[in-house]
Amino acid sequence: MFSLAVLSLSALALAQAAAVEPRAASITEFQASPVEFTYPAPRSGFLVNNASTYPCGGLPVGDRTSYPLTGGKVSLDVDTLASNVNLLYANSSDPKTFHEFSTFANTLLDVSDGGWCGAGPDFQELGLSAGNDVTLLVIYQLYGNKTYFYHCADINLVAVNSYTAPENFACSNSSNVLQTASGEDSMVLKGSNFSAAQEGVDGQTVSFDLAAATAAPSASGSGSAAAAAVTSSAAPSASASGSSTSSAGISIKVGSMGLGVAIIGGLALLL
Repeated sequence: MFSLAVLSLSALALAQAAAVEPRAASITEFQASPVEFTYPAPRSGFLVNNASTYPCGGLPVGDRTSYPLTGGKVSLDVDTLASNVNLLYANSSDPKTFHEFSTFANTLLDVSDGGWCGAGPDFQELGLSAGNDVTLLVIYQLYGNKTYFYHCADINLVAVNSYTAPENFACSNSSNVLQTASGEDSMVLKGSNFSAAQEGVDGQTVSFDLAAATAAPSASGSGSAAAAAVTSSAAPSASASGSSTSSAGISIKVGSMGLGVAIIGGLALLL
């Protein structure tokens, strides 16, 4: 009798565990980018077959949102469990290569359905001025999917005293799962518009010149060459999220443990 009760409880525990096991979604299930800018406004449209096309999912430049030089917020809508989510900006109206982008937030190792909101770049500190055009980029993986997907928003910088926040905009986080990497373990790109203001005090910088890989589309047109040029979050990112990342890119800020990983990964791509 006791053994039957134990078996029943074990079966129930297994069933409950199976019920909460994260599901690996496919990009074809979505009518919009499953990780999408809600503020600033994203490029309109969603091309599911081009979602992995670098740099903006195959979408052209859209209407620009007025955005403050300093103190701005960035908000994302997340429709499924996503991994290795990274936010970047380029001081360019229509960037084409990864060398133009720099990161401005720590990597989100895992984030579930809901909303995420955080601080945008301090563009004034970065040396930009009112009137500059900027492109924001979010790159992400779906849980259990090795492919990187791309989504962009276009902004025009304005002076803080002439900026008005949109009505009913509230910066909040509502995802039940949110795991953020440390600065040392996050992807850090220092693009062509990198300024000294972004220089970190921890870690080291290792650079690999893979301009050809980032500038040219792959033979299949899927953007896989650009995906291969995505800089890896440090090793804990892949193990924590169950996703696979590639180690390459423009510049990688890594801690002492991540340095060897970055060098090995970069050399492997060059062979």
